[in-house]
Amino acid sequence: MIKKTFTIKTNLKEIPPVVKEMLEHLKGVNKNALHDIKLAAEEAIINAMKHGNKFNEGLYVVVDFEYDGSRVSIAVKDEGKGYDYRDVPDPTLEENILRGHGRGVFLIRRLMDEVHFNDSGNRLEMIKYIKGDSSH
Repeated sequence: MIKKTFTIKTNLKEIPPVVKEMLEHLKGVNKNALHDIKLAAEEAIINAMKHGNKFNEGLYVVVDFEYDGSRVSIAVKDEGKGYDYRDVPDPTLEENILRGHGRGVFLIRRLMDEVHFNDSGNRLEMIKYIKGDSSH
């Protein structure tokens, strides 16, 4: 079991090294799963910085990473007041197509196998189950 916690400043430059380190622990995981995990992690951290911490560089984002060989869990928590995750518009509906809101959560839900929010809406946990096939 690999467990890592990253506490990073609200600055977009902090994201690539964290995501790179997480992916380095996933040797042997198929390329499709790695792509999904990378994209979802980046999106969740960007959302935490943008919507949660409002790009306030005095605030932090905490990323908890766990991998046990069959399951990847990434939790992202910001210092914002949170939001009602049930109120995010579906970006696939015609009336929301041109809105620039809600696409990140939609994307994360499509890429990962499970997505959970805490009650206040400032922490997101995403889970990807890893299949035994490493040939992709």
